[in-house]
Amino acid sequence: MKQLLKRLGVFFLGFVLGMLFFAFVERQLSHVPFVEVTLKNDSGKKIDTVRLSHENRIDENGIELVENIQEGGSVKIRFYAAGETSYKLLVTFSDGKKIAGGAGYAESGYKITETISDKEIKHQYSSLGY
Repeated sequence: MKQLLKRLGVFFLGFVLGMLFFAFVERQLSHVPFVEVTLKNDSGKKIDTVRLSHENRIDENGIELVENIQEGGSVKIRFYAAGETSYKLLVTFSDGKKIAGGAGYAESGYKITETISDKEIKHQYSSLGY
């Protein structure tokens, strides 16, 4: 009986230490520095492409491309940012018209909504809380 209790105690201790380890690792991974940009199509027409160009020290070209955003639709883009960064948007509509804009400035942990109309792009900042 004593041996069974020792084994259960070792198992329980191992289980608790494993849970603490995985909680620590998950917390560290959740602090990976990203900027999240939501592209919201309020233009009244289909968007063929949105090209988001950003400063990215890992990826040499720093370009995210999103295609086929329907009217009223939205898409989220996440990109790596070790700290301060900037980005710009180039939107091409299905009729060939193009507009440029975007928030410009961002930092890791920022969550930005870019609302795209047929004439302009408006942004709204919030924090991801990392």
